[in-house]
Amino acid sequence: MSAMVGTLPDAFTNEFLSLTDHLPVSRLEEVYRIIQRTFQKPPKVIFSEFDPEPLASASIAQVHKARLRSTNQIVAVKVQHDGVDRIFLEDIETLTAVAEQVSYWAPDLDFRKFAEEWRESLPRELDFCHEHDALERAGKKLREAGNCCIVPEVHHELCGDLQWKGRSKLVAGGERRFWAFLGAHVFVMEFIDAGPILDLGKAEFCAKHHIDKHRVLTELLHAFGIMAFKDGMFHADPHAGNVRLVVDPTAPGGAKPVLLDWGLIREITDAERLGLAKVFHSLANFDIAGLFDVLESLGFSLRQELVNDDLKRDLIEKARGVVKDTINRHKTRENAREELAEFKDWPRCIIFFMRMLQILRGLCVAVDAEGMPLLQIFSSHAREALQEGSRPAGRAVVGALLVFLKINMTRDLR
Repeated sequence: MSAMVGTLPDAFTNEFLSLTDHLPVSRLEEVYRIIQRTFQKPPKVIFSEFDPEPLASASIAQVHKARLRSTNQIVAVKVQHDGVDRIFLEDIETLTAVAEQVSYWAPDLDFRKFAEEWRESLPRELDFCHEHDALERAGKKLREAGNCCIVPEVHHELCGDLQWKGRSKLVAGGERRFWAFLGAHVFVMEFIDAGPILDLGKAEFCAKHHIDKHRVLTELLHAFGIMAFKDGMFHADPHAGNVRLVVDPTAPGGAKPVLLDWGLIREITDAERLGLAKVFHSLANFDIAGLFDVLESLGFSLRQELVNDDLKRDLIEKARGVVKDTINRHKTRENAREELAEFKDWPRCIIFFMRMLQILRGLCVAVDAEGMPLLQIFSSHAREALQEGSRPAGRAVVGALLVFLKINMTRDLR
């Protein structure tokens, strides 16, 4: 909600922004206890310096600046709040039950897909080994592509191994399973001295450092296109608390975006990746037939008696509205009601890609970057992915997509 600048009133988004990295902090004694429990050694053995004041604190963890005793390197130490795993995993059960009731009494407010997605993603987000791997994978892919966005490097020897045990609880509708995590609550990464990405919205800041905010944000959007269409994994929560900024005169636009907090990511299969690429290629070229063909391959179909040319045109116009060039806050708010398309019945890979895209769009609007060509940038990477998939080395992937299409063509979404 903090990213919905121009859609929600500014007073709302400003208030919600504090929830991204300014939540109440865990006491230093608790932080030390978690570090010792994870690494089986006192913090003073690992760190020669440890700043007691966290750099940031969000719902799952807080980050401290420290110095490694072994190398004298300045690092960032991410420490999970004690007991938050149990609280979050119980909360998701409550959310699921609420979503079931809401969908029954108000079918237009069906959030069950979102609840199910968070049921699957929360255990991964609470597992710092999973985030460790995502940081490495994304950093490597962006460096190979020549993108300037910064992803912190991780310290392999300082990430607690994941250990878990399960306990089950009977709830309405069947047995649900909770997972209690016993490790992977701390990991150490490269410290990057970065400022708020929202500084791009300050004319005096950009003038002082000779920054072209449109060029900087273009590089950020390209990074997400590379991750999604060339790798099949992307950061799913790029709000202002997770995207920072390093001033660098040598970088495109004079600054480099920094992507932090990789706990919430989205991974898609090769079939979904190419299907999503086809969606953007169809949107960019206003290819109505192509869009409906690929949506069916991804599991979305309408009863034939409901489908007509007007419905198809309306759907593609709404979808294009979500990814069209950014405009100012006032016009965004005026158009918000028309642009919020009904995505609740769309394939999950598209729902959460569009969610990520809306957060990025909100970030651009928040810094008054009008005219950011979202559709043009993402469709360029989609086109490259489709071209790569059509080459001999990609025939197996294309074959998998065709099989996926055949299996899902018979689905009838009510």
